[in-house]
Amino acid sequence: MEPDAIYLLQRLRLSAELNAVEVGKLIPRYFGDHRDFFTLARLLEGGYVARSATPEKVPHPFRGVDVRAILLYMDAHELTEYRGVTANRHSGKDDNPLFLTAAGMLALEQFETKRADRLWSTGIAVAAAILSAVATAFAVNVLFR
Repeated sequence: MEPDAIYLLQRLRLSAELNAVEVGKLIPRYFGDHRDFFTLARLLEGGYVARSATPEKVPHPFRGVDVRAILLYMDAHELTEYRGVTANRHSGKDDNPLFLTAAGMLALEQFETKRADRLWSTGIAVAAAILSAVATAFAVNVLFR
């Protein structure tokens, strides 16, 4: 999983839920348009993140990650039309926040466990190398003189 996706999952775990505007502020800007929201759209499509309701009922030809990214971009920037896609907006606060699902929590915990395992493995390897070097130096200087 890419670092941006891990960061979003971690922020959602800390906050419990975030509205689209708040998530839009967390997403790193590479392109400055809807393409920045592909990571979040893939997390939604993969079932790692969900919304409390799904108002974006789109016709069959427009389903998919690209339209979901456009709709998320529109939500984050509070737009009603963007690139030929029109969305109905309710005035007031966002009543459709994003939250972490069980699959997202599991993926995040697996990532963190693997990272801890890698750190422990690296630490043990460095300690073994240092111990081996010290033992070799001791054996060469003391035992074989």
